[in-house]
Amino acid sequence: MLMTTDRDGTGLGPIYDGGHTPRISADGEYIIWRDQGSYYLLSENSAEPSLVDGDFLGWGPTGATLTLQKGDVISVLDLEGGGSSVEFAAPWRRGSVAWSPQGSRLAFIDNEDLRVAELDTGTLKSVVALGDEWTTLSWSPDELAIALGMTGKVYRASLDSASIELLIELGDSTAPPEVRWSPDGEWIAWVAMSGDTPGGIVRADGSENMRLKAFAKGAPAWNATSTWVSFLGDPSTHGCFDGTCDSMLIYQPSSAESRSIGVARRMEWAPEDDVLALAVNRFVYDDEIGGKRLLPWRVSVFDLSLREYVELGELDPEDPRTDSEPQWRRTAISP
Repeated sequence: MLMTTDRDGTGLGPIYDGGHTPRISADGEYIIWRDQGSYYLLSENSAEPSLVDGDFLGWGPTGATLTLQKGDVISVLDLEGGGSSVEFAAPWRRGSVAWSPQGSRLAFIDNEDLRVAELDTGTLKSVVALGDEWTTLSWSPDELAIALGMTGKVYRASLDSASIELLIELGDSTAPPEVRWSPDGEWIAWVAMSGDTPGGIVRADGSENMRLKAFAKGAPAWNATSTWVSFLGDPSTHGCFDGTCDSMLIYQPSSAESRSIGVARRMEWAPEDDVLALAVNRFVYDDEIGGKRLLPWRVSVFDLSLREYVELGELDPEDPRTDSEPQWRRTAISP
């Protein structure tokens, strides 16, 4: 069940019977989600969703532009521009597709090269050779460099000099780390996603790095002012049992303060202030059934300045689906 609610918890209601992993366009006019292997798109002015022809890769940072992949082709579709599109061949794509902050370029790995596509001209440029490896990407705010997460390492690729620099080695990680560049350009947050290496942050020039004392497995996320970065705990066990839950950690680079503010399975920062949308569930032991019982999903907002939660709603405990992922416009919720 896909649902929306206002920030104060009023207006909670369904918009689609099914679906998961909702994603809202930058202008707030469209929402896309996945259901039974296909993607569906709904505009604010439509009563029924439409089936999307291709696999959704992400929304652009402005307007209502999205990336899709169908076969060997990446398409950039502008829903506000009458459905106009730009296409790029990517038969050997290995890793994520990343929008530049201003929305004028795309970066992706194809045929062992880091490539940058200019959306205005439709040109495609190979920046640097990386090898045959799955890679995660994150642009610098000034669009002059791209952070690369590769197996056990974080790199910085310079677009001007077409060069690559190793920033940090992560240890025994066997998967590419998730990387996120801070909005002020000073730091790159990373999470190893495998092995026994905790997450952390590294200076964009590699001069300093800080590691968490606790393990993190979910992708990191920065607030809008780069004053806090959030990490989810190890999601290898679903939910909570006997009071042991996945912790949500926030870290402040300026003070090296690390703070646990509760338990969560999903989270997202509000676009303009220090408020987090959280989805939480947990198991309890039930004597009657002699085993674990899953409690309903609860969706909340946490305000760092007030240090308080506002509970937005509780989802159907009988629903067999056990996942919930909030996202801001207002907040879209899917169990």
